[in-house]
Amino acid sequence: MTTKKFGGRPKREPEPGERVHLGFRVTPDMKARVESAASDSGRSISQEAEYRLERSFERADLLADVLSTTFGPELGGVLMMIGSAMRDVGGQAGFAGTFTLEGAQQWFDNPYAFDQAVAAANRIFEALRPEGEPKAPEHFEALTEINPALAGIAEHFGAGFANAVIEAVVGEGRTARLQKDGATIAGMLGPIAERLRKGKRQ
Repeated sequence: MTTKKFGGRPKREPEPGERVHLGFRVTPDMKARVESAASDSGRSISQEAEYRLERSFERADLLADVLSTTFGPELGGVLMMIGSAMRDVGGQAGFAGTFTLEGAQQWFDNPYAFDQAVAAANRIFEALRPEGEPKAPEHFEALTEINPALAGIAEHFGAGFANAVIEAVVGEGRTARLQKDGATIAGMLGPIAERLRKGKRQ
């Protein structure tokens, strides 16, 4: 028995720069935003959608350069690892608890999802931990003898810097740089920045 072969044009690979069809559904709000942007720019809706997709990929490519320039390549890489892991597990855990897109997007409001995202970050930190005992510099003890108010500086060194950033985000920055960075971070965090006011008291 022979298998019947159906005719038709053989599939061909598109030429570089050639436009191909890409179909997907969006929310009414997103459709309205794209239409409004297209009207403002003079582009068609398809051209506007393509333009914004291209821009999103360009920005993603710039992320590594920006993080590396701002924090150095090693810390920039660590931040990308942490962000990627927390985003993925937070969204998955948020969706698992609600089975909704909103739950996946707003995982910062879900205690379990947030806890798992923190666990993911901690796992990365532990994997990167250098060998050896985390012994504080010897001169920290000498500083305590000079100024008793500095007692416990070795144990709380990191927390002290973290507290300075938290204070900056809630509008109490100790330096001009912290004030500037704090205002930027507060704008990015939005309403959840208010939680830092409670955490600042701990």
